[in-house]
Amino acid sequence: MKAASVRFRLMTKSDLPILLEWLRRPHLAQWWEGCASLDELRGYRCDPFTITDAHSRFLIRCQAVARMDLAQVSAFCDAAMREFGVPERIRTAKPPARTVTAQQKKFDRFRSTFNYERPHEALANETPGSIYVPSTRLLPSRVATFQYPRSFQTRRVNNSGDISWHKGRVFVSEVLRNEEIGFEQMDEDVHRVFFHHTELGEFNSSEMRFRPALRS
Repeated sequence: MKAASVRFRLMTKSDLPILLEWLRRPHLAQWWEGCASLDELRGYRCDPFTITDAHSRFLIRCQAVARMDLAQVSAFCDAAMREFGVPERIRTAKPPARTVTAQQKKFDRFRSTFNYERPHEALANETPGSIYVPSTRLLPSRVATFQYPRSFQTRRVNNSGDISWHKGRVFVSEVLRNEEIGFEQMDEDVHRVFFHHTELGEFNSSEMRFRPALRS
């Protein structure tokens, strides 16, 4: 049986009556810090930043943040990987209290219940904490600079996902923003494009066009 999935979206004003109804139910109201009216719900926002192991459903982080920006997210990810190890793959994809501190206490209780008390049907009614195993790959304090072969040309990807080539610009990928990529010349106008040891695709300099590699 395929496990059910949950998707989050931003709350709108039309959701407020539903939230008020939830607050009247004790088993739901326990996740809300003292809110009892629509007026108290209006204008407040608290984003939970979560990290989950897809195999075991183990909830690694459930962190209350006042602002979802790169600095905060990077700090939470670094801390999580130092504690639980570095995963082989990362996939990315987003309830409130009056303060972030109060909400974080609720998130911590929820994380403990989710990981160690609540059985999951998709895990044969086991808990995520009974299955999850931390990664043995340690997060290094400093990542060594990758060196491309001397025969390669290199370009740094800008914030828009572009690289400059002579007097033009070519889009490669926003995922590689601020990263250096390598170009191995195969023909007069054709280059294989790499990020470290991973081949990204092919670049034709006469057409000023990058073609991503096909993935099976």
